[in-house]
Amino acid sequence: MWNGRFIAQGLVQLFMQFPKEIFNIANPIAFIAVGLLINLLVRRKIREVNPIYLLLTYCTMFYFLPDFERAVLWLSGSFNYLWMPLIYLGYF
Repeated sequence: MWNGRFIAQGLVQLFMQFPKEIFNIANPIAFIAVGLLINLLVRRKIREVNPIYLLLTYCTMFYFLPDFERAVLWLSGSFNYLWMPLIYLGYF
């Protein structure tokens, strides 16, 4: 079936082939990268990223993502709701 989650589900299938430890290492890196890319989208230069704003971004992500465990910590949810924004923000 082809739908808007094709890439995310493909990544889920790919990561399901490897030990869970690989996902456990890659997922926090993706979370950090999303927060950093959000700040880079606003500031445009890595030198202009304020650590206070970065901390505020991570707190906001933690607070406003609905059902944080399923959206960020769960393998399938993280590829749909964390890794796809990472890919989208990477284009900017």
